[in-house]
Order: sequence, then C-alpha cells, then structure tokens
Amino acid sequence: PKDAPGEYIIQRPQPVWAEIARDSAHVGQLTAGMCVRVTEVAPQPQDGRIRARLAEPAGWISLASTTGNCTRFAVRCGGAAAAGPGCQDTPAAAGGAASG
Repeated sequence: PKDAPGEYIIQRPQPVWAEIARDSAHVGQLTAGMCVRVTEVAPQPQDGRIRARLAEPAGWISLASTTGNCTRFAVRCGGAAAAGPGCQDTPAAAGGAASG
C-alpha cells in the first residue's frame, strides 16, 4: 500500500515544520510511539522525502526518505506503508529497522 491520509505511528523523534519545506519554522516536536493523523501526503522527490500534513499539531513531517536506505519516520497504523519508488523491498519500507 502507498502512503495516504490516515493514522500513523511516529518511529523516531522528529520536528513538525510550519510549511512543507524542511527549512521552515519548527512548530512542534514528535516522539517515537506517538499517533498522528495525516490529512495530506505530498511526495517531494527533489528533497528525497515523502512529506505529510498533520491535523494536530498543525504542520508537516517526513513520513519517509526515498533515497539511500529508504528510512521510515512514521508507519500507518494497522500495516506498513511503502516508502516510495524502489524502496518497497527494503526492511525499512516494511516497517522494520534497517540493519547496520
């Protein structure tokens, strides 16, 4: 399944940004294990990320990296979400931790 709006569990601490760009102002901080509601998913190939708009706290996070080891920063509740093109077969894309 692809990333889509819905409930996600944060996999590692990360900031919440005011805008889709990762150089915008930080408006919050998420910790591992938190559940958040994603209202919009926006692939950002130029940034190597899949970005998501949150309902609360209002702002944007990264769901996954689409480069390198395709790290997942959040996974959908009830199942893993694919990280992006070329990343579906990696342990990180399946919701597991990448070795190394």
